[in-house]
Amino acid sequence: MIPLNNVAFPHARQVLQIVRKRRTRHQPRYRSETVYALTVLQAHQAGGADLARYIREHWSVENKSHHVHDTTFTEDACRVRVGSAPQVPARLRNLLIGVFRHYGYANIAYAHREHTNPNTALTLLFRPKPQTRT
Repeated sequence: MIPLNNVAFPHARQVLQIVRKRRTRHQPRYRSETVYALTVLQAHQAGGADLARYIREHWSVENKSHHVHDTTFTEDACRVRVGSAPQVPARLRNLLIGVFRHYGYANIAYAHREHTNPNTALTLLFRPKPQTRT
């Protein structure tokens, strides 16, 4: 643990140093990355294993939801910005992701490519749910 006497957040109770080793598909070597996190949880409320689990759960949400929106549906490139209009394509994307997950697709990009024709995508709603899909 890192001492808290030099931390500028008065309610912080624990500071974590997280060292990640990662690489992209195009890089043969691993790169080390150090990040820091703060929490208001006391050590008796959440130990190291608990905090590690919370961080992994956060990334599972990020990878399952936000990453799909950003990469598969290129949500950040959406030019709809006026009033409540951005909610319409966002809700349609959420609906599609929900339908794909309901029908067992683990890979949303694959499902999206397989059902680019609107008529084909709508047929998903009227066929029985398969056991497993990739």
